[in-house]
Amino acid sequence: MISGHDQQIDIVIAKFTRGSEMAGYFYVRNAIKRESEPYSNESVSLYLNSEEMYQNGTYGLNYMRSTMAH
Repeated sequence: MISGHDQQIDIVIAKFTRGSEMAGYFYVRNAIKRESEPYSNESVSLYLNSEEMYQNGTYGLNYMRSTMAH
């Protein structure tokens, strides 16, 4: 795993596949050193669904906050 010390967290907001009800995800493979996992981007990244965030007004924003908290 990459060191948590001074590691920034990347928050990626993207449009997921149409009809996806997934709010977001964390992909652990990206948090592994490239020497152990060749396809790693060596980052701590949280991916959030822009459709869920913007489509439902205040509810959508609160839903995203809850997703990020998990």
